[in-house]
Amino acid sequence: MKKILFLVLLSTIFIFASCGGGTESNPTKCTSNSECESNETCNTDTGKCEENFGCTNNRQCDAGEICNLSTSTCEKVFICTSAQSCYDHDSTWNADSNPVMCVAGECRADGCKSNQDCTGGKLCNVASGKCEEAASCDNVGEVKIVTPSIVLTEGSTKELKAIVLNSNGAPININGSFTWASTNTDIVAVDNNGVVTGGTASGSSDITVSICDKTSDALNIQNFATVEAGKLRVIVRDVDGNKVTGATVKAKDETLSTDGEGVALFDNTEAKNNITVTKAGFQSLTFLDVEGNDIIAYLIKAVDDTKSGGFKGMFDFDHPTIKKNGLTRLGFAGASLPGNILDLDFGLLLGEPIMRHIDTAGIQADIALPSGLVLLLGDDDIVSDSYAATALEGDRTLWGWGGRGSLSQVLGIVQEAMDAGVENLDMGKLLSQLMPIAEKFNHSIKASQNITLCPKVADVNDINGDQDTTDLIPDFDSSCFPTINMTLNQPLSQMSTFKFPVLPTIEGERAEVEILLVSTIVEGKGMVPLGLGAGVDKKDNNDTADGKIDDTHIVYAPQHDGIANNDSMVVSMTMIINKDAMNPQGETKTEDMMVKLTGLVKFYKNGVIEDDIDMSNDTYLKLAEDAKLENNVVTFTAIDGATLYRLSVVDADGNVWVVYSPNTSISIADKPIGSIATIIVQAVTLSKDNVALSYSDLLKFNSSNLDDLVRLIKKFSAYQIDLSAK
Repeated sequence: MKKILFLVLLSTIFIFASCGGGTESNPTKCTSNSECESNETCNTDTGKCEENFGCTNNRQCDAGEICNLSTSTCEKVFICTSAQSCYDHDSTWNADSNPVMCVAGECRADGCKSNQDCTGGKLCNVASGKCEEAASCDNVGEVKIVTPSIVLTEGSTKELKAIVLNSNGAPININGSFTWASTNTDIVAVDNNGVVTGGTASGSSDITVSICDKTSDALNIQNFATVEAGKLRVIVRDVDGNKVTGATVKAKDETLSTDGEGVALFDNTEAKNNITVTKAGFQSLTFLDVEGNDIIAYLIKAVDDTKSGGFKGMFDFDHPTIKKNGLTRLGFAGASLPGNILDLDFGLLLGEPIMRHIDTAGIQADIALPSGLVLLLGDDDIVSDSYAATALEGDRTLWGWGGRGSLSQVLGIVQEAMDAGVENLDMGKLLSQLMPIAEKFNHSIKASQNITLCPKVADVNDINGDQDTTDLIPDFDSSCFPTINMTLNQPLSQMSTFKFPVLPTIEGERAEVEILLVSTIVEGKGMVPLGLGAGVDKKDNNDTADGKIDDTHIVYAPQHDGIANNDSMVVSMTMIINKDAMNPQGETKTEDMMVKLTGLVKFYKNGVIEDDIDMSNDTYLKLAEDAKLENNVVTFTAIDGATLYRLSVVDADGNVWVVYSPNTSISIADKPIGSIATIIVQAVTLSKDNVALSYSDLLKFNSSNLDDLVRLIKKFSAYQIDLSAK
């Protein structure tokens, strides 16, 4: 079952605050020096008053203070409330020459986001936020096309992307123009901006790019001329653009296999067709009521539950921007996810559940935490000092997100929020207090890593804590989990203000929390999270939610360390959270984790996210709350604004079948998978360059195909049908 990253985040970061079974040896813990004797100081990491020999680091001081090492005394420090307060406090900040932003009480440089922010011929280093002199041709070591292999048809277009690297393989900015070339312009033409266009002839052409007398390796692009009248052509590729040969394609009552080019060609004059594509090792795919005679289908590889791969290692938490924040260390490691927001399995982001022992502040418990999690509550309280992140097979970008904090601060926040019990958890209050801590985290990237899969092994030691020693778990000691340590070196140095629309009502309950996720779409590798934020509906005096959220800022990492100039997106989603699912020691029932969410997506070409994101006049798609399955037909009421509907159907063995339809009555009688266990109904609104797309636009072989769906989704909702009574 898919879990939202936010739920996993809360239940792992702060899980120890609600654990039972331990003994409290020191029920009264200090949180500040004022609670200790005059000759003592409060150790906020242990909650104990200790003899005061003078401070040696900031962690020994109260909130709002720093340690003056020359006098060994704690001194008040300025805490900003706005950018203007930074300008008023320190004249070195200047709105024109040295702009600033206020994040979590700290004044941070508000640097450039693109070359347009720079003057005098300088170019923007987005990682540092500084405008720098452009590199010279002498610094160029290599130029690379980063767009993966694509396929075109006559008249369709696609923009390619290239990067310049120095002799050490690091990306550099250079003030110059790319020169693009094609070996056969009748098959594929390319312009000065790297936009390729399918020609009148079928075949393939090699595309190269040059700068400073350096020429890239060739990218081979295949083109198909217009299909002849009276024929139906179905071209099958995987999500990486590779040909899928031997796939079974069914159109109406005829079945063919794809040839050596990944093509099935039917004699067909029907106005509409139902098309199903299946292939061992891939998810099954169906398009209903298809108009047109030239269709391209992209298959997603099926997850093989008997194999796994990824990487393991340790975080370096000693970067100066986070080292000062405390002894408690928290980090997540993961890998990029291909596909689109509709396919995201957030559980894969954090890895397999592993039993960990928590023994701190009088709390003792054994709890299953994600293998991609690192949690050190203090120098001696190590829950997990290393990560083992799982990933999908192929070329992936590895990422890390983490930082430091004060254990007593976190415990105080969580304890206050949970005093009334998990069932009465005030999610809004908890979020508003926790996000400033997360805003002080840093980010890490390894731009490219080939992930291979190895057989899983039996969990003979029951490390996942499910009381089964015969089930399979990843072989973390195999070559498919190489050791790759990561330094949390990149501050969350970019910020945008978000204006929310009114939150929707889901199943009669007003949503109160909105989750913001900033991601970059790394060409050929998938989506990489850069930042996480939240907006909260502050309740009025009558303690009722009205769905209105004040303008909220989100901080995020820039594209850095080899992933610059990729497209980005901001996802804003809201859901109804069953608080029973938040209880780390309670039994999770199926209905506790039913998918019920709706969201908005804003896409940014080349990764430049605007400072002010205004969605206040937008509306969310409703959920298919009346969806039901009867007599092998899924039915639900049409959703206003939806371009199409998508069923995600999973059988008891985990096999997935995805069905696209423009209609609200969808037969699944002719299913290509086994006994159905889960059905999620998704509604989707499509748009390209702020122009609405139709269902037919998406399926026709043109410039707006399913391979680019991640950039075309504007709105989405998901509702899981309750099959428990079936």
